[in-house]
Order: sequence, then structure tokens, then C-alpha cells
Amino acid sequence: MRMRAMATHSWRELPGGAIACALLFSTTFLLTIVSGKGVDVKAAGPPPNALFVFGDSYLDTGNENKSKGFDRPWLTPYGKTYPGTPDGRFSDGRVFTDIFASALQMPSPVPYEHRLSESGASKRGMNFAVGGSGVFSPFGMLSLRGQVDQFEAQKYSRDFLQSSVVLLGIHGNDYGAYIAKGNPLSELTAFQKTLVNEMALQLERLNNLGLKTFYVDNLQPVGCMPSSTQPNFNACLELSNTIVSDPHNELLAASVSDLKKRLPAATFILLDHFAAINTILQDPAKFGMSTGLLKPCCMGACGDVDSQGQPMFTVCEDPAKQLFWDAIHPSQAGWIAVTKFLFPDANLGPFS
Repeated sequence: MRMRAMATHSWRELPGGAIACALLFSTTFLLTIVSGKGVDVKAAGPPPNALFVFGDSYLDTGNENKSKGFDRPWLTPYGKTYPGTPDGRFSDGRVFTDIFASALQMPSPVPYEHRLSESGASKRGMNFAVGGSGVFSPFGMLSLRGQVDQFEAQKYSRDFLQSSVVLLGIHGNDYGAYIAKGNPLSELTAFQKTLVNEMALQLERLNNLGLKTFYVDNLQPVGCMPSSTQPNFNACLELSNTIVSDPHNELLAASVSDLKKRLPAATFILLDHFAAINTILQDPAKFGMSTGLLKPCCMGACGDVDSQGQPMFTVCEDPAKQLFWDAIHPSQAGWIAVTKFLFPDANLGPFS
């Protein structure tokens, strides 16, 4: 199976402008680097023992709690496509964790918060990702370090972990919080270095605990999220991509390259979400999607109702034709398209 190598992206000087709104709803995260044509997952032999997932709402399959203010993935119309009702996923259906697991011919791992209700489920791994999380604790949610703490407390054997896989994705909440708190843009580069260094530290920590194979998302083009392109949804906000996504991804690539040198027994694979999103936007027909992909399927305050119980949102007729579900998150079809870009030869699904 071919895997897309991470592309390089040029820096551009752009006029000043506000990026706080765009950053508040950004996405994705890091992973290690493989050069050339990538990794053939099928040729690597049977599926791994288990999949362990760390990150935020792009990967969360049910860890977000149901308390008011944090319950969006538990509200209608989330889950419209799969499983038909809200189940804690920030999408109309499956999220990247689910589709990625399918690419590896594995079941999606049990969410950490459901680990006691599904007998034997921990044997296929565990998902520690939670919506609103970040490398640090940007909106009061569990940090990446905290998620790794939860993993360590499960006491998996090192023999079991050596044949297991990690998926790690932090998708921009740290940057949204940084801007929202009024921190100066002049210090953003230093913050990015601190953030990427902490990512690398937690990857190395997971390796020390016995895990050997790591897939890490890089940062998607944050300026192409519907939250950045609204209200007209005509074009990406390139300033956000230039200030946030490009330097983040360059720092991440360098950091992962260093990990590869220092940890030669481990495998680090960078998943290029930046290139995936850009490619889908440039050629939607190739991925079975309609034009106008910057506009989300669920428009407005998705999931919210007014004082009369009337929805404060509208939903498109066919989510399968849209890249984005809401202002921040891809649709199930969007995640399938991203995964097809990353793993062109994968046998995915079938998905409802």
C-alpha cells in the first residue's frame, strides 16, 4: 500500500489581518516521517495487535462528556449518517480514527470512557482522544500528556505493545486558545516550537512504554476550514495557512526526523493531512464530491436549538457530497476521501 509522503509548502508574504476566528476552529496534528513512496501496510503482514489513539475531536469516538457546553457530538444531527443517532463523534458519521483503522484492517478501538462497558474491548486497543483537547489543555480539556497518563495506567504488557500501533493527532485547538487569550502573534513561533517539542516528548514517552509504530497527523490547512472561509465560503484564508500550518508542519517534520535518528528501532510515519485536504478541494470530482466544498453540510449553530426548540441550523441533502460536516470537522465522506489520499490502495469499508 502506498502512502503519500509529506509535501513541502512555500511560505508567502501576505498582508496583515485577523486570524483569531480561523484559529479558534483549526485542525490536525503531527507524525513521524517516511520518505519516498511510503509504507505498504498490507505487505507488513497481519494487522497489528491493537490501535491506541491520542488527540482531539478529529479522532474522538465517544470520550466527550455529555454535560452542557461540551455535549455537541451528542446532539442531533450529529451521527445522522452513522450510526443514525448522536454517539459522541464530531461528524455526521465516522471520524478519522474509524476510517484509519479500516485502512489497517482493524476494528476501531473502544473509547477510554467506555472501556468498562465493553467486555474484552481493550484487547483491540483504546482511544484516549477527546474533543477540545490539545498538546496542552487549551480549553480546559485533558492534555496530550494526560491522555498518555491514562494509557500508562492501563498496564499493557510490553510484548503486546510492540506489535501495536499509535495514531496521534492534535488539530489546532492550542493555536485557537493562544489567539483567543490575546497572546501576541510576535511570540507565536516560540509557542509553536514549545508545542511541537511537547509532542515529540510524548511520542518518545510512548516509545519508552513499549510502543514501536507511530502514525502522526500533520496540521491541515487551517485557513480552509469553513470557520475561516465563512460567510461566503469562496476561498481559503491563506494568511492562517502561512502563519500557522506551514511553520507547524516544518517544525514537526524536523522534530520527527530527529526522533527517527535517536530511536532507530521505532517507525514514525507522517500522515499529510495538509496535502490531503488541499488535493480534495482542488479536485472534488476525483473523490466523488460536489463543488463548493468550503461550505459545510450543517450550516449555523449545528446541534443547537432556540428557546422554542427549533433548530438553529440547516443540514444539506447529501452529506456524502460534502468535505466538511460543520464549521470545523470533516464529514464521514470527507474522512474517507482523506484516507484514500493517504492510503491509495487501502480496502476501506464498506461504510453506511
